[in-house]
Amino acid sequence: MSLQDCWTNYLTAEQLLEDGHWSAAHQMFDKVLQHLPQHIQDALTDEDTRPCQFACLLRGLKDASVSQSEILNHMGEYDAAFDLLNQSYALLQFIYLEPNLLVKHSTQSLESNSDDLLKHMTAFCAAHDESHWAHELQQVQESHHHFRNLTQHRVMSAQSVALN
Repeated sequence: MSLQDCWTNYLTAEQLLEDGHWSAAHQMFDKVLQHLPQHIQDALTDEDTRPCQFACLLRGLKDASVSQSEILNHMGEYDAAFDLLNQSYALLQFIYLEPNLLVKHSTQSLESNSDDLLKHMTAFCAAHDESHWAHELQQVQESHHHFRNLTQHRVMSAQSVALN
């Protein structure tokens, strides 16, 4: 699916969701989420991709994931809802580690979208008040903490090299 078709499907899914057509929105978001990660990867290797365009792709991934997760949660598919948020969060974390100029210029967008996904996972787990979800959340939060330490170390190392 082309990026334009992906965007059109995203907008259609948002409208369907707003109109209360959960099942149709679910199908449209599914199509978007099948193709959007590849468009994000393609953007990373396209020298013509501007940071603002990349930020829109990242936000689209986050927003589509959150909306689809809410639909899955509403349908009682709790594991799928959490997994979707977690997978999208992990994708953003892996992108953050890419040694790429576009990633460097998109750090704030990556962090913001990652943090938003983490907030949604936290809210999801709190709403389900079970030890299983508390454990899942604890693992994600620990990973998030370690990832932030890793990225801070990477930034400090890069600054140290630049100073020398």
